[in-house]
Amino acid sequence: MKSITIATTLLVVVFALAVVGFAPPRPGIEEHGKPPVCLAAIPDITTEQLAAINDLHESHRAAIESTHEEMMPLRDSLHEEMQKPEPSTSVVRDLLTRMSEIRIELTLSHLEIRQETRELLTADQQAFFDEMQRGMGSHGPHHGGGRPMHDGPPPGGPGPGSGDAPRDGSGRG
Repeated sequence: MKSITIATTLLVVVFALAVVGFAPPRPGIEEHGKPPVCLAAIPDITTEQLAAINDLHESHRAAIESTHEEMMPLRDSLHEEMQKPEPSTSVVRDLLTRMSEIRIELTLSHLEIRQETRELLTADQQAFFDEMQRGMGSHGPHHGGGRPMHDGPPPGGPGPGSGDAPRDGSGRG
């Protein structure tokens, strides 16, 4: 009986991996150095514009990749330091500072690519592109962008602890 359960579990895992392995890439997720496929959805975009955008992304690729490569050892060092019984505050601070600087560089690089991409578009295309950017949030559709903002409490009423009871400053409600 136990061998049947193990065999069935193994079969399910292999099938799941096969399905995931052959799944098409999600639209809007860009490969390194290539513009997102969602740019093809911009009205009246030409192949020349797409080629210029692709060249732009390719030119930024090396800088972005080297920045990512620089981040990985820092992240590993931070993890190692934090696992020590008595991590050094100064080492952690230095690592976090450098990691923050790298994140700033990446963010500015992404902003630069976005602005340069925008300059390759017509006014109508820019308006569409801007709306796409607003809908995707800061990182794209796979990072929670595009979710509607709600005014007021969530459906079903406010959550626990959010009532209108007067507060006495004691921290107990």
